[in-house]
Amino acid sequence: MENSSTTQPIEPNSEQQESHSDVTFSLRQNEQQKALSGVIARIRESLDIDVIFKITVIDSALIGVANLLLSL
Repeated sequence: MENSSTTQPIEPNSEQQESHSDVTFSLRQNEQQKALSGVIARIRESLDIDVIFKITVIDSALIGVANLLLSL
């Protein structure tokens, strides 16, 4: 005998969606903090202003790209 009922997807309620958004925000914030800590650690390794500038520019650009990708 054939079952004629169709399965409907379960829609998350607003509380579940809000909780998911909070978790996503916390994960993103944690990743940003780790990235910034890495930049700071690399800067502290050098006293050469040119090296510090290059590290800052490159790592800031990488963080910006990562944030852009995470927002997709």
